[in-house]
Amino acid sequence: MNIKPGSAVLLVCHDAGGAEILSAYVKKNKDHYVFSCFVSGPAVNIFQKKGLNYLCLPTETSLEACFSDSKLTYDMVLTGTSWTTDLERRAIIMARNKGIRTASYLDHWVNYKERFGYPALEWKTRMPDEIWVGDKYAYAQAKKDNFPLLRLVPNQYFEEMREEIKRYRLNMRAEHGPGNRRQTILFISEPVSLGAERMFGDPGHWGYTESDVFDILCRAVSASIPKRERRIVVRLHPADNPESYHSLISLWKPSFSIEYSDEPNIVAEVLCSDIIVGMESMALVVAVLADKPVLSCVPSAKKSCSLPFEEIIHVSNENALRLALDTPGF
Repeated sequence: MNIKPGSAVLLVCHDAGGAEILSAYVKKNKDHYVFSCFVSGPAVNIFQKKGLNYLCLPTETSLEACFSDSKLTYDMVLTGTSWTTDLERRAIIMARNKGIRTASYLDHWVNYKERFGYPALEWKTRMPDEIWVGDKYAYAQAKKDNFPLLRLVPNQYFEEMREEIKRYRLNMRAEHGPGNRRQTILFISEPVSLGAERMFGDPGHWGYTESDVFDILCRAVSASIPKRERRIVVRLHPADNPESYHSLISLWKPSFSIEYSDEPNIVAEVLCSDIIVGMESMALVVAVLADKPVLSCVPSAKKSCSLPFEEIIHVSNENALRLALDTPGF
């Protein structure tokens, strides 16, 4: 699908992952196409922080109005693929009914068919005309899933992150010398249980939840032999329940320092941390781009980490995580 310069594009997204990539695409191409952005949920703040709110439709505008108002006409609809809402899928169906071409940009490397409603029998009716992917790994996965009309559109979010990492590093000041401060372990949360419940009706479908992984991390830190004092900083996902870790933090806080992150910028947080631990979040990729030690803990016999970066160390249990944390260089 070729987009002619000057084409009117309606962009629809909700979840953070898709919003980061799509906002980067809009920022890169705003002088080439006429964008109207229908954003909701976490996407609102992401577009605002990038200075793109002037391209966003008024909050009182409904999705239905985008396709029924004669003053709003589009040559193409470009969407994200959210887990927490059917907003994008509804936009695809509405656009199809109006004869408008559609494309969806996949923002990760896993669960591609599920983003369109699989295993429901009618999931293929929710597919766009074209699927966009940001790198060769995503392209290979989408091809394996037999998606038609694939298009490789370079992921501009990665470029944004590289530039931001350079900028922050230039401006950062070394607050402490090596060995004179606590080692900070940044735990990147993600709502695994929410996704499993939406897909399979069971939050524990994969054999673990985000709370299980956090508990494994706390046990590993408690049993490890630190060269210096350690602390854990918990960075919540926008879809997380803020209280999801309260009980575990209360349990482990007497043993070592644990606190919630209040840093709005992921790059700043990653650069100020020594080790990054998570599951399959895109934030782990940001940490890879920043040359930080990264551990992915997926304690499941049903799946493994989908992030296709060889720099990421994969562990599946407390002992393996403890050994990794005690490895020189960590």
